[in-house]
Amino acid sequence: VSASPVVLRNSRIGGDNRKEGYIGSITVDGGTKVELDNSRIGNFDVQGITGVGAVTVNAESIVVNNGGVGSTGNKAGNAGVVINATNGSVEINDASINADGRGGKGGPVSITANDSISISNDSIIDTRGLGDGGGEIEITANSVLVGDSRIRSGDSRQGGGVIIIDAVDSIKINNSRLTSQTFGGAKSGDI
Repeated sequence: VSASPVVLRNSRIGGDNRKEGYIGSITVDGGTKVELDNSRIGNFDVQGITGVGAVTVNAESIVVNNGGVGSTGNKAGNAGVVINATNGSVEINDASINADGRGGKGGPVSITANDSISISNDSIIDTRGLGDGGGEIEITANSVLVGDSRIRSGDSRQGGGVIIIDAVDSIKINNSRLTSQTFGGAKSGDI
């Protein structure tokens, strides 16, 4: 999908796999802006054995409000999620960004902004796996705010993934949880 801007309201772009097979990648290039309002971009693999492709969103600024961007893999895991604001900010409000593996490894999530990243109002960034480890989470911007939200990577047997927050200016975390955990004997990822 390519346009400028790309605005989704009460809508969905994505692929579902309810049998064996691979779900391809999704790329949304929004030019000046991508805005999701009560909408979702993502892949969902219920029974597939070959995994799901990456979900990539690029624009100068990106707003995800009461919706989400995700890639849910089963058995073979998934290729993850990339959100890249090239000349502005990323705002995630009451929304989810996930690359979880239900029966495989969680995929990586990368969120990058030239200006700021705000994750707020009960939002969640999730890369949990089920048996093969959690995916890495990397958040990079000039400034990062995490408010009343959760960032988590974990696994029932293998370790959780690494969580990296890299900001040039400031990182503010208010009433939020950042966790990398395992319920087995493996090491959790570093934060």
